[in-house]
Amino acid sequence: MEKFQTFSESGELTDREFKQAFFGIFRGMVRPDPIEVQSISWVGKRDFIKLTNYSRQAFCPPFLMDVVRLDLLNRWDKIVDWLIG
Repeated sequence: MEKFQTFSESGELTDREFKQAFFGIFRGMVRPDPIEVQSISWVGKRDFIKLTNYSRQAFCPPFLMDVVRLDLLNRWDKIVDWLIG
């Protein structure tokens, strides 16, 4: 588990959270907390790469850090194969 902290320009702590990444298949209806989640999109690898390269502001910084930390783009196909295996 990784600790993530965000600071304002004045150096004041503005956010502190622990984050984890999970993989799985969910067949229910997704009902995120609207206070926490602005939108949900289901995208394939090619569109995901485009979005993370050209629309980075659409993602929270800890998520983008996990994409790199977990090497998700290089592991994408293996993860999908494992999930639907």
